[in-house]
Amino acid sequence: MPRADLHVHSKFSDHPTEWFLQRLGAAESYTEPETVYAIACTQGMEFVTITDHNDMRGALYLKERYPDHVITGVESTVYFPEDGCKAHLLIYNLDDRQFERVQAKRKDI
Repeated sequence: MPRADLHVHSKFSDHPTEWFLQRLGAAESYTEPETVYAIACTQGMEFVTITDHNDMRGALYLKERYPDHVITGVESTVYFPEDGCKAHLLIYNLDDRQFERVQAKRKDI
């Protein structure tokens, strides 16, 4: 059975969701996409994805270099319009055009 870790952040998750990290001015992750890929491979993952917060640069970077072993993804912060309640939605197998559509609609789940 193929193995994959489907929720990993890279340096492109630069705005953390945790309030205390925001207060410190810290990023969610400082890891380079290539490092994410290398570690995943050493851990026996057949497929690698990066699901940065509202950003697909890391996933698209890896997809370009390792197209047969990378699944694109994003952790999209979405909001319910009636009360502003926030949720994180993991979305996979997007291209850049689909990602732009998600970005345009994420303020109103």
